[in-house]
Formats: sequence, C-alpha cells, structure tokens
Amino acid sequence: YPPVCLVSHDSPLNYLHKGYSVFIQTDKAIYRPGNEVQFRVVVLSPQLKPSVTGSIDIKMTDGAENLIRDWSRVFTTKGVWAGSLEISPKPVLGNWNISVDVNGQVFVKTFQVAEYILPKFQVDIDIPTYATFSDTVTATIKANYALGRPVKGTATVAVYPRYKSGYLQPIFSEPLRQVIDISGKVDVEFKLARELKLSDDFSKEVVFDVVVEEDKTQRRQNNTNSLTLYKYPYKLELVKTADAFKPGMPYTCFLKLSYQDGRPVMDDLNPVSVKSGFGPDTESYESTEYPIPENGIIRLAFVAPKDPSVQVLGIEAKYRDLSQWFSTVPRSESSTNMYIQARLASENPTVSRNVKFAVISSEPLDTFRYEVL
Repeated sequence: YPPVCLVSHDSPLNYLHKGYSVFIQTDKAIYRPGNEVQFRVVVLSPQLKPSVTGSIDIKMTDGAENLIRDWSRVFTTKGVWAGSLEISPKPVLGNWNISVDVNGQVFVKTFQVAEYILPKFQVDIDIPTYATFSDTVTATIKANYALGRPVKGTATVAVYPRYKSGYLQPIFSEPLRQVIDISGKVDVEFKLARELKLSDDFSKEVVFDVVVEEDKTQRRQNNTNSLTLYKYPYKLELVKTADAFKPGMPYTCFLKLSYQDGRPVMDDLNPVSVKSGFGPDTESYESTEYPIPENGIIRLAFVAPKDPSVQVLGIEAKYRDLSQWFSTVPRSESSTNMYIQARLASENPTVSRNVKFAVISSEPLDTFRYEVL
C-alpha cells in the first residue's frame, strides 16, 4: 500500500457577532448651514422585526470629526428612536456622521453639509416648438433676478443641430454663435437652415444654448432649449381601423391633417385631395376632394372587391404643397376564403346604454358567438 500522509493546520478565526440590524435615516442627503437635520434610528432583530434592546448611544460628529451632540442611554419605542439637530450658521463643512452603539455594535450613517449659493438670476429661452426649413426663427432670451428686476450683461447664444443617429452624420465645424447685449430681454433671429447648412430631407432638432454674463459681477447663468425643423408646417397621417381589408366588406380609415405640434388645421379654402384604389395600378385610382372638418379628421370608406387577384389598397393624400403616399393596406389572409367582420354601429357608446354592432359575413350565418372584453 502507498504511504498515507496526514496534514494538520490550525488557524484562528475572528467571530463577529451580529445580533441586530440598525438603519439610520435622514430626511435629506445634503444640508446647508442653518438647516435642521431630522433623523431616526430603526433597530431590528435578526428576524428583521422591531427590537427593544434597552438603551442605545447616539453621537453626531462634523466634517472634522468633532463631537457635535451626544444622546446617551436613550430608549427606542417599538424599535424606533427619532431625533433632530439644528446646524449652526458657520459649521465645519464636509461629511458628517451619525453613529449608533447597540450593545457594542456600532452603525454609522454619513450625510453632507455644504455651502450652496442660490442662483442670483434666471435665464429663459422662448422659441417655437417647431419651424420649417424656410422660416426665420426668433429666439427671445430673458434674464431676470428673483424679484423680476432685469439683468444687464451679455448673452452668448450657440445654435447647433442634434443628431439622434450615430451613422452618416454631417460634419459641422462649430455651432452658430451670436454675442449680444441684454437688459432683461432680447430677441435674436436666425435663418437656421441656411446658416447651419441643413438639408430638408428629414426633420432635424436644433438646440439653443444660452449663457448670460452679468456686467457687474461676471456671474454666469445658462439654459438650453430646442425646436424641430420640418419641411412643411403641417402633416398628414393615416389612422387605420384594421391592418388588412377583407374581400367584399367595408373598410374604413381616417385621414388626419394637423400642424406639426398636433393642432388641427382649419382651412375653409383648400380641400384635401385623396387618390385611392385597389390593386397595383395607381393610374386607375380615383381622386376625391374632401373639405377639412373642424377637428381635421376625414373619414375614408371603401368596399373591398372579392376578386382574389386584388391584394392591396393604396391611398395618396395631397394638401396644398404636401403630397403623402401611405403604406398600402394588404388583403386579409384566410385559408377557407371565408370572412366575418364586426364593427361598432353606435356613434357615441356610453355606460348603461345599449350598444349596436354590425356583423357582416361572406357566408350566410344562422348563429354567431361573440365575447365582450
């Protein structure tokens, strides 16, 4: 048999007894001179239940580890003790500590005391939410003290495009800048597309960074705002009631005309022209003009042909100089070539009133089942 080698080794172990969990909570993470620190101590047993341990000792020290306050032999109420302390007007700044001694176990909570200087004045930038590439954009810069008194100084305005994609971004060397005098309020005009050399192929976000420097103190405050440039001030959207049409059945969708910020376009003079049809031959599509209602939403109703060769519904809409082709509506797929469709027939359904539905089927029906969700 091979020889057997036995190895024995002893090492001392330090046993750290943990009989309690103690949580120290403060009402804020950062305090200023003169603030009141409100805190509480929660003592829990190893089973995480409020524990009554007898007396505990609590100390608070400042940023230089000087003892500020000592609460000796205080008792919790159902495991909770709360206290407070007002910081002096000229304290030692930095990290302050609250330490809690529970039967020899010490727990520490750190908070910060820092000097904070409130801004002496505020800067605001008023610009439209959107504009077109051909517009002249006016930015109104406002700088006022807390009580409304105007700030006198200089305003530096930096304007630049913000690209959301990391690919194929145009390269511009520096933002467009203007430095102007300000006395509470000043207007600055920009031909954004021309001065930033932006093409109108896609909408673009333009950022306005403004820094105002006060004359007397050279104190600075800044602010940022942005707008989006579009080719047209209005837009056309197609709201589909279903992703596909069913042969031989009605199909309804809605055309929404609105400004870029969502407000409906109100225009009694210029109608919306809609060119639509079933099938791929757009030359055979029919055109219809619709007046613009107050809400800017036009209802479009079609009856889909039963011809199995017809696979798409195409829709084009035109308003003034805006022309928009929408994604085609496909034909619904059915392995049995049978279809059924239900639509809401009540215009304004309300609670506790009867609701009407219209059911259309490509085949005769004796009965049908429905479920209300």
